Amino acid sequence: MSSRALGVLPRAWRSQARVEEIYLELLRKLSPARRLALVGMMNETVNILALSGYDYIEKNTFDILTLLARPAAGKSEVINYLKNTPLEQRAERFHIGKMVEIDDFPMLYAWFEEDDLLERMGYPHLHTDEDGYFLGNHLWNLLIERIGLEYQKKLRDIAGFNEEYSAIVEFSRGTEHGGYASALAHLPVQMVEKMAVLYLDVSWEESLRKNRKRFNPNRPDSILEHSLPDAKLEKLYRENDWKEVSAADPEYLPIQGKQVPYVVFENEDDVTTGQGEALGKRLQDKLSTLWGIYRRPVNQGHMTRSDQGIEAGRETHSHARGRSAPLDGG
Repeated sequence: MSSRALGVLPRAWRSQARVEEIYLELLRKLSPARRLALVGMMNETVNILALSGYDYIEKNTFDILTLLARPAAGKSEVINYLKNTPLEQRAERFHIGKMVEIDDFPMLYAWFEEDDLLERMGYPHLHTDEDGYFLGNHLWNLLIERIGLEYQKKLRDIAGFNEEYSAIVEFSRGTEHGGYASALAHLPVQMVEKMAVLYLDVSWEESLRKNRKRFNPNRPDSILEHSLPDAKLEKLYRENDWKEVSAADPEYLPIQGKQVPYVVFENEDDVTTGQGEALGKRLQDKLSTLWGIYRRPVNQGHMTRSDQGIEAGRETHSHARGRSAPLDGG
């Protein structure tokens, strides 16, 4: 089997990691016209592989699913529901394989703890001021860079990661600290090219209600039970830029010169808290739609979505905390 034949395999066909590498390398180097010619050879190539007995399987799960939303909108609850769904059922209904979670909240909460310890030791804070806000917006950018670093370490350390796992990423951003346009621009291109986005849509009022409801003072570091003071939540998250980021296209987010598919999960009626079948049905519907977008070409004569990725601004990502309650990251 020639490398030319292997190189035209679509992302959904997985045999060994080198197949995907060859495919991406070829597409990046070719003109749109030649890309179209290669895409036209895909069906023929699959038939050749079948006749030759070449070992390939169809991947039916997202490489990376990124959940975005206001704080307390239901991101972590969706992830919890997926974690508690058996693997075979999860892959069939939601197109999620073995799960690896990457959430910035544990990272930033560790910074808050470090600053409290430094203060106790008589040293200045490294990350936050006396009111619990970051010392500079570059630290919010750093959180996104850390998400990318964690993903790259998973690729390095987990055998067969691309074939078997779905990385689940989550974070919240407000306009006050750069918004989603800024944050998404700090993800590595390796993630952008493989990513799909699920945006959980709730109003500011619903975010505020659930933020208050979920607070557990005994577990301020809990992903599911952390909270922000009302004033801080309003300052950081009342306004967000999701409508601006998603305005150009009803199915794709433009980020870093790439195209990333997205769908919106309406959760004003809060189907996520109950963790019941109402959540399962809505999630299945939305992720099935997203999977359909994820697998198809962006447009004729161009790379597939998974080879192009997304495009956004390059600024910041910000949270802050009060001394009694850290900030929100998810």
